[in-house]
Amino acid sequence: RGEELAAVAAAVSSKKKARQIQHLKEVRAVERSNMRAEKSSKKTMYHAIPSEWGAAGVRCHRPLSTSDDFVVALASDAADPVPIFAAINSTVSNTRRRALDVVAFVGPACELGLRSLVKEHLTYDDSDLPPSKRRPELRVSVCGGLDDQLRQRPAMRALAMLRNSTRVKRKELLSAFNFAAFYLPHVLPARRILYLDTDVIVRGDVHELAKMALDGAPAAAVEDCSQHLNKYIDFPLADAYRAAAARRVRGRTFLAARGESNRAPLELRLLV
Repeated sequence: RGEELAAVAAAVSSKKKARQIQHLKEVRAVERSNMRAEKSSKKTMYHAIPSEWGAAGVRCHRPLSTSDDFVVALASDAADPVPIFAAINSTVSNTRRRALDVVAFVGPACELGLRSLVKEHLTYDDSDLPPSKRRPELRVSVCGGLDDQLRQRPAMRALAMLRNSTRVKRKELLSAFNFAAFYLPHVLPARRILYLDTDVIVRGDVHELAKMALDGAPAAAVEDCSQHLNKYIDFPLADAYRAAAARRVRGRTFLAARGESNRAPLELRLLV
């Protein structure tokens, strides 16, 4: 009986010790994140995007509309135009919108091939059909140059430095196109942008997303239980960055208010 009690006590003690160790690890992780954030906050972390940045180097084979309320956008640096064309074609085939604008940002190796596919398969005249049978009025713009524009951003330049790192196993994830969605509001003047990955086949009507109420939210995304955001985003570090930047802003504002600095208060911007 005594041996059993001793074994139970040892097991409880072991579990308690394990919880304490785990708690200590979490505390240390937060401390490291705060130290990294504080160190980085001494550098220029937030970079305003000039209003002319988006359209400066982007070239499209047809002008982008300046009055669209809804645009479907895709971006890929793959050389094969077929996947991105399949995404566009499936989107067009399953919508009841009477007009649809699609903008595809691609690399030089894909640009001519995608234009050819769009011209061959998505250019049609169905004016002789009844309205219920007509396909939507489609405007597809194939654009190049976004990759060069993205590489000008400080965050993208820092990302490019990781290409020689042995810690990054999948180098293709360092492509600037993987982050294009975050910059599209600075490139496209649309009220709402639906960004699609180029490895999808659209089976639903994007019109539902065009009219969906976001209740004041700046963005929406599909639920995917197979993916965990904390695998890709260091949330404690992001919180620490935000807190460190806020401290710098308050400090500069205070100095400026006292007349000890002729620099304007730092304006918080999205880290891009």
